Amino acid sequence: MGKDVFDSLVNLSTPSEDEAGASAIRRLETGIRRLTLILDDLNRELSLETLLERTMDAAVQLTGAERGFLVLADVAGRLDFRVASNDASRNIPDAERAASHTIIRKVLDGGEPILVNDIGDQAELKAQRSLAELHVRSVMGAPLRAGGRLLGAAYVDTTRPDTIFTPENLLLFQSFVHLATIALENARHLEAERVARRRVQALRAELNSILESLPLGIILIDKQAKIQYLNRAAQGILRPVRPIVGDNLLSKGNAGCPYLLRIFNALNEWLGGKVLEESEFELDGRILNYSFFEVLWDGSDIAQIGLLLEDVTENRALQRKLIESEKWSTVNQLAGGIAHEIKNSLQPICSGTEILQMTLKRNEAPGLPLQRQIEVIQNAAARIQHIVEDLNRLTRPVSPNFGPVDLGAVLKSAVSLMAITTGKLKDFVRDAADAPFQFQVDIPTTLPLIRGNASAIEGAIINLLLNAADAVRERGQGRILLKAGETSKDWVTITVEDTGTGIAPGALKRVYEPYFTTKSQGGTGLGLSIVRNTIEVHGGRIEMDSQLGKGTRIMLHFPSLVSSHSTH
Repeated sequence: MGKDVFDSLVNLSTPSEDEAGASAIRRLETGIRRLTLILDDLNRELSLETLLERTMDAAVQLTGAERGFLVLADVAGRLDFRVASNDASRNIPDAERAASHTIIRKVLDGGEPILVNDIGDQAELKAQRSLAELHVRSVMGAPLRAGGRLLGAAYVDTTRPDTIFTPENLLLFQSFVHLATIALENARHLEAERVARRRVQALRAELNSILESLPLGIILIDKQAKIQYLNRAAQGILRPVRPIVGDNLLSKGNAGCPYLLRIFNALNEWLGGKVLEESEFELDGRILNYSFFEVLWDGSDIAQIGLLLEDVTENRALQRKLIESEKWSTVNQLAGGIAHEIKNSLQPICSGTEILQMTLKRNEAPGLPLQRQIEVIQNAAARIQHIVEDLNRLTRPVSPNFGPVDLGAVLKSAVSLMAITTGKLKDFVRDAADAPFQFQVDIPTTLPLIRGNASAIEGAIINLLLNAADAVRERGQGRILLKAGETSKDWVTITVEDTGTGIAPGALKRVYEPYFTTKSQGGTGLGLSIVRNTIEVHGGRIEMDSQLGKGTRIMLHFPSLVSSHSTH
């Protein structure tokens, strides 16, 4: 149709002065009023079913029809009977059986409105059971079409012999069908909008969940550095500062924060096209990494600026541990080779000095200068031998012959052995608060068993006690404390604590490096390396706390025999 159906309503022919013409005018006026009411309904939030029923009820009443049907058709041609009503505004049961499929198909296939009076003269329609049984006399039908798409069809019929549908009736009917089409399209758009809105909300919630779950801190700011979004990780990383959405990155509450000022300055440099040379800083013992990215909308200019924050403290610690591990590997290879060569070269020296000393004892009086020189050589060779043994212990793992170990017995044995052999604890008095050199021992009667090598653990304890004794002696007075206890259900801890000279912060970072020592003389720098190696082989860990001038505390943590951490 070239014109809109509403435009055609104005061009109806002038009615005659007879009663039929006046009646037609009244129906037309009533129809227009009903159209206006239904148009108002379309602007209200009524359900699609309500709109379709009101539209078809009005079409039935104003055209003088007895029944009306509205059917939707999908692309496969399947029919969906949405409205079936009669002139009493009651629903027709079993609409699919009551309706004329022939009329519906005729409208759908032709795609044009139809008007048929005297159905008895139409052979095709007369043969239809539904029309024949009801003695249908007149039928009007029209397609529901929107945007070139065929949505379905609607038709009305009547059995009254005095009711004949006219072209004016068809035009009015088409108007109502057109309104039904608008209602369907509106419903489709509204449903699409609701689906899109739910999808957007779901995507927003999903995106927010992802952003909140990320370990990376994310902050979105505008060009004026006003915060528009920040996730939970960013709030945690930036503690104790608490920036909030809407604040400027350097608002009054954040202005005194040096690292935020640093980020702000770096942002200005980045916006100016400068490549960031450094993007890390330390904060409360943590190492934080930051970077920027652009947020674009529709390919336009920068809409927002993204700031990524990451706490890389653990990563850097792992990197240092990896570097240290590689260094240890190299040192172990070198130390093993050196120890082997020294041991081979030392053997004839030791044997030769013993033979010389035996010969001198037979031929010369004791105490001669030559004999004393030989003793010096022997002592030096013994020290070299001791260093070689330390190197071997460093480069070889502790014996895998593990078994149940009573740590209390091991500690008592270590204390007794030191008192008898080394003499290092000679001046240290047990349980005497007024002595210049004090040695306190706190070992419970029973301790949980651990799985390990008793000799290796005893050697580690002796090493720590020797270091503690040297530190206290160097200070001139002080105390050594050796204690043990069950720190938790699964762990046993040995503590060696002294009030000696302590270790400087710079040196504390290197105490486990092979050959690094803080002793003024006599230290090989291998003791703590060997101790840590021993503890780690046992599945434990070592902790050290030291302050220069105040002393050192070392804690060895071992998994108990029943612990899931225990070495098998």
